[in-house]
Amino acid sequence: MGRFLAWLIAVAMNLTGWIIPFFWPDFGVFLYNQVFPPFVGHIAVLQQDRGTDMAHRFLGGMLFLAGALQFEPWLRQGWPRLHRAIGRTYAALGATVVATAIWLGLTLPFAAFPESAITTAAALSFGVMLCLAVRAARQRRLVAHREWMIR
Repeated sequence: MGRFLAWLIAVAMNLTGWIIPFFWPDFGVFLYNQVFPPFVGHIAVLQQDRGTDMAHRFLGGMLFLAGALQFEPWLRQGWPRLHRAIGRTYAALGATVVATAIWLGLTLPFAAFPESAITTAAALSFGVMLCLAVRAARQRRLVAHREWMIR
């Protein structure tokens, strides 16, 4: 169930995060209006920093796909070099997504200070856990690495 859920989340985040908004923006606004009607007006606000917004969405989607792939046992066991390469890519994507999340949360929040504070705290928490996971992997503490990555 865990791996299936990881792939389901990765596909859903890519579809709703950047594929639909980029290729079918009108349909994206329609979907957004169905799920988050109070925040539809914020789509125009995000246009003020479209580059950072789309970078966050696209790289975040790639982060979810890389993360789902890392949970596949055949990759970890049969292709350890590829697992490490994808892991390094995941770390770089993660750092970029953390930075863009903090930037967007502070400069273009949906709900003023409360959202800025929550977004910044969540992004920093993810960044700290990612750093701890990378450190554990570099020290060959693979059980600790796996536990940090699951968090």
